[in-house]
Amino acid sequence: MKLPLSALCAISAFLVIKADEEVPLPPEFRRCNRNAADFSLCARQAIEEAWPTLVKGIPELGIPQLDPFVVNSLEQEFHSGVLRGKMIVKNARVYGAAGHKFKSVKLHLNGDRFNMEMDVTVPKILTEGDYMGDGYISAFKIGGKGQFNVTMEGIKTYFNIEGRVENDRWVVEHFKVFPEISNMHIWFSDLFNGNKDLNKAALIFCNEYWPVLYRGMLPYISPYMDNYMTDFANRVFSKISFSNMFPSEK
Repeated sequence: MKLPLSALCAISAFLVIKADEEVPLPPEFRRCNRNAADFSLCARQAIEEAWPTLVKGIPELGIPQLDPFVVNSLEQEFHSGVLRGKMIVKNARVYGAAGHKFKSVKLHLNGDRFNMEMDVTVPKILTEGDYMGDGYISAFKIGGKGQFNVTMEGIKTYFNIEGRVENDRWVVEHFKVFPEISNMHIWFSDLFNGNKDLNKAALIFCNEYWPVLYRGMLPYISPYMDNYMTDFANRVFSKISFSNMFPSEK
């Protein structure tokens, strides 16, 4: 099986890597000719082949195991509609990356501009861990800590990765993620400092009106993901020459 370095762009989850010295490309990695008529098709097929290997992680590039993917700590504030406050997540695990299916991949090279667009589906993602929360869900004052899990199903995600080629490196400027979810189930152990009745009512509310909550969170999550994934991509691609990833043989 041949593996593509273009597949690194497909990683949809939260990643932390180190070092940026150059890493030679293993000979078994597939290269997609940037001048070929089937450039985008080659990339999609190569990503599909490579994904099971990428999910296991690539230590040479600092890519950890992706399924489950471990999030040590994440803090986010929300101030929109029915959702207002701050949430801190710790010791979380995200399951489901192995189920990614790459429906389409489009690569665009114009001068020094290089962009990638992808349509990806995932049957199910489960996230579980510890949390601390403080704020409001509609008129409910929330504040507490405990365990949580969130299950998302029928996920369709559009990725738009924009950048430029500079000094034979792909410099990513934006890594935009636009997810659509068919269904979501939310559970948390205590969001009202021990008040079980209020916690039960909040769970009913969240699971009934999750689309409203999700739309309220997106304006805050999307810029965070863009910054996080842009940083990740640049740490990876700073180690790899663009001409090695995408040769230009006629």
